[in-house]
This record gives sequence, structure tokens and C-alpha cells, in this order.
Amino acid sequence: MDDAAFQSLAGLGRAIGTSAPEHAEWKWDGSAGVAIAVLTVEEVSRLYSALAETCENDWTVDNVGDCTEDVGIMIREMGDLRPGQHLFCSGMGAGDFVYLAVWPWNDQLHVSVRFGVYYATGRHVDSAVHHGVIRRGLGIGED
Repeated sequence: MDDAAFQSLAGLGRAIGTSAPEHAEWKWDGSAGVAIAVLTVEEVSRLYSALAETCENDWTVDNVGDCTEDVGIMIREMGDLRPGQHLFCSGMGAGDFVYLAVWPWNDQLHVSVRFGVYYATGRHVDSAVHHGVIRRGLGIGED
């Protein structure tokens, strides 16, 4: 992992660590290669502020038309952005980026938060290192 990739991962990890509630229970979704937590709407507001200061972009339904091609591909793969959803991103080089996706639930009380790395289309990478950094940083044990 090069320095730019590590700095992007570390920056987002620090923002999560200082702003997510201590009781947040992060779990690893191996099929998607992301860490997931469920927070309340009140808990996520503090996270939004930290992410806005840390991440290069906060994509929403209002500005998604301005995103890069690689971010657009990921958004389409995730089923597009809907009102109330946020995709915070920071570049890692070569079109790859670290992201935190915040999806509100229909109950309007909870949100799902996903922390992962997206690799530019067609790139073959060893994602185990990035996944390991995320898991260690959030205290997620092995399956």
C-alpha cells in the first residue's frame, strides 16, 4: 500500500474513531468487503461533520452528476443514490478511493454506515491489505 492510500484510509478511520459512538458495533461483510455499523440518526450527525472535514467529496442526489467516472460506476453498482443518502470519498490514486456510505433506513430512526475501498474498474489489486487495515482500525476480529 502506498502512502497516499494509507493516508486516505487512516484519515477516514480517524474521523470515524473520533466521531462514531463508542458503542457502535462494527461487523465485517466479507461478500462486499466492507465494515458495517448501524447508528441512529442522532448519532450519525456528529459523524457527518467529521467526514465533511476529512473527505474530499460528499456525494448526494443533489451533486452526484458532478462525480468522477469511477465514483459514478460504483454508485450505479450500488443502485444509485437516493434522497438522504451520502457517499463520502477520498482518492487513493489510480482511480481507487476509500469511502463511507450512509444509507438511512425507512424507519427514519436508523442508518447503515459502510466503510470500504472501491477499486477502479478493471484493476486487479490485492484487497486483503486494505481490508486488514479497516478491520484492525475498527477492532473487527476474523470471521
